[in-house]
Amino acid sequence: MDGYQKGLNSLGVPMKYAPWHCRLLPLNRVINKLGCERGSNIHVIYIGDSNLRLQKKTFDTFWKTVSSTTDTTASNHSVALPHIETSLISLHGGLHQTLPNVSIALEGILHNATSTKLKKTMTTYMILFNSGLRDISRRCLLRLNVSCTKNYKESFRALLSLVSDFPADLKVLQTTTAGWPKYGNFGFAWPPTHPQPLPRDPNFVDHFNSDMLQEVVRAGTGTPNAAGSSGNTAISVMGAFWLTLSRPDHREVDKTNAIGKHLVHPGPEVLNALTRQWITMIIESVCGGAST
Repeated sequence: MDGYQKGLNSLGVPMKYAPWHCRLLPLNRVINKLGCERGSNIHVIYIGDSNLRLQKKTFDTFWKTVSSTTDTTASNHSVALPHIETSLISLHGGLHQTLPNVSIALEGILHNATSTKLKKTMTTYMILFNSGLRDISRRCLLRLNVSCTKNYKESFRALLSLVSDFPADLKVLQTTTAGWPKYGNFGFAWPPTHPQPLPRDPNFVDHFNSDMLQEVVRAGTGTPNAAGSSGNTAISVMGAFWLTLSRPDHREVDKTNAIGKHLVHPGPEVLNALTRQWITMIIESVCGGAST
């Protein structure tokens, strides 16, 4: 159980994701593929709550490993990796509270890119965004005069508009992870004085995901920006719900095994799989043909 308690594996058994119709690039292929963008600047922007914060942390750790591997194995610097910067725009308070911050933060990113030394080299932007668990927790437990899902969709449309207008080459909506699993929990006893309100439920998360996807379809994808602008308005979708629903046994574990984090955050196995998928999408966007 030591490995599970440290969040390293599932119930002491190391697991590995093996997708049927695709495969994730091994580390050496990631290095070779990203060599296609040597000398360029890539800015990866995460827009979301604590789940995307954890994915950003996993991405940063992975990229540090890739960079150090390149430094030690390519002494002749035959593989020159691009400069990669990551940013997090937090939606911790829910969309209804944080939406104005998203607009300000995106404008600030563009302003900084044009006012620093990076402006001499074009920056390629990649956006991964999600808003779900925090909105369910903060919005649907309140006694509102309107449906919390209707209220959420109005805010999500505004977020879609901001992301669509931003000059990023890759824009990906990640479906919300399956929070608050009913089984598979290990390491704590549920106190009888700590009720779990109904909206905090994997099935309700699935309902929110359906609303998100409907709004993406309604907004339309694949329409190019106005002449003279870079990037595109197309928004791709990366599934995270079913991948996390199948792993209720593998959740975030800390020293106190806090119930809140344990129920809403997946463990490092899941985070690593999500990050490798995201990196593969970045490579496909930047270099093309990631599977070759």
